[in-house]
Amino acid sequence: MKQTYSPTLLAASALALGLAVAFLVLWVALSQPWLGVRLVAGPDDSATVYSVHPDGPAEGSVPQGATLLSVAAPGLPALPVDARDLTEEPDALPDPAAMRAFFAKQSALHARMAGPTTHLLIRPQGATDPVMQEIRPAATRPLGDLPGVFWVQLGVGLAGVVLGGWVMALRRDDRAVQFFGLAGVGLMISADAAALYSTRELALSAEVFTITSRLNYLGTLVFGIGMINLFLIYPSRLAGRAVLWLVAALFGICILTVFIDWPDALLDRQAPVALAMLILLAAVLAQAVMNRRNPTARAMLGWFGLSVLLGAGGFGLTVTLPLLMGATPSLSQGYAFLFFLVIFVGLAMGIARYRLFELSDWSFRILFYMGGVLVLLVLDAALILGLALDRAPALGLALAVVGLVYLPLRDVLARHLRNDRGLAREELFALVGDVALATRAEDRDAALHALLQRLFDPLRIEQGLTAFDVA
Repeated sequence: MKQTYSPTLLAASALALGLAVAFLVLWVALSQPWLGVRLVAGPDDSATVYSVHPDGPAEGSVPQGATLLSVAAPGLPALPVDARDLTEEPDALPDPAAMRAFFAKQSALHARMAGPTTHLLIRPQGATDPVMQEIRPAATRPLGDLPGVFWVQLGVGLAGVVLGGWVMALRRDDRAVQFFGLAGVGLMISADAAALYSTRELALSAEVFTITSRLNYLGTLVFGIGMINLFLIYPSRLAGRAVLWLVAALFGICILTVFIDWPDALLDRQAPVALAMLILLAAVLAQAVMNRRNPTARAMLGWFGLSVLLGAGGFGLTVTLPLLMGATPSLSQGYAFLFFLVIFVGLAMGIARYRLFELSDWSFRILFYMGGVLVLLVLDAALILGLALDRAPALGLALAVVGLVYLPLRDVLARHLRNDRGLAREELFALVGDVALATRAEDRDAALHALLQRLFDPLRIEQGLTAFDVA
């Protein structure tokens, strides 16, 4: 006997998975030693103190605008610091040797920050002589010190796995939907891993940095496998099962080599990523050519395919292509992840307007219920942590906000996605009256066409045969 699962339960499981991974990343980020300074790349490849947290350990010792020259600790010699130590994405480094040296130095800097005291050699802005300052790092990083780009990446990862799980919960036996769910999981892994290491204060341990860097690479290529294979079979089948396995094997080998020996096994880490983007774009364009005479499929591709082109193409042009050419990305990788949200907006609009993956309007109810649960949890946590409220008042206030704000907005959004313009009774009566009172067949057909168009806003209406036509 085949076991069945509730779509709501499966969708809720995807939400739980996304939240669990996000909280794990948050826990690791907050478990790092904290100096209370924000560093940016300064002139001459120096590390400049952009700001000092007013409640941080460095307040009163490290002035804003100073240059951080080195970091030392009792029993550990001074280690020079420069702009390369602030590299957001280690894939930007030119070769495996530079990447290996980067990870080793990150681990050494982290060791000097993890002790009871840390010695920072700084040169204040406008001064010529450096000054040594002793800092007592905090054992953990406060929640408020995490930058906005950290939350952006966590949000993108959560959206990826939730929307992928949502569609899979409704059509889990559909192979195209399974590939979309796989892409959502890949996006979550990539974005959440990048959120941890790209927003570090100065350094992470070698273990944490290498693991998250590998996971970011894995997630990126898993996303590529899912999206490429999706468009190889949907909406029209362009390739057989052997080609789908070939795509998975090709990029799976790249993932395996990275995990076996990072970073030496794969000399050009961005080449497979760029190749995946190019194959994906080619598959979308091939689908557009294949379905140029199919108005329904063409309309689906107009939303979903175009959103994939904009999302994957935007990320590739702003991040992947500059890294491949050895240049600095034109946009922070954390904010570039927002391009992938375009894909999921296209998914939602495609489902709402053109029955993408053959999902009906009722499928949005599950998504909105999941959204309500997420809003409730986030508000509850924010009120407890931000306003120091007790759990009971915080939960009550969160429930009130969800009931008074989220639920009405949910209904408005649902009507908009369904293209429900709220047909008034008077207008409906007039349209039905036009059909009933028409004396000629042509007028009746035209009135019925207007009624159906106003009620359902279909892509097209075709005239079928009647019993009189058959006779």
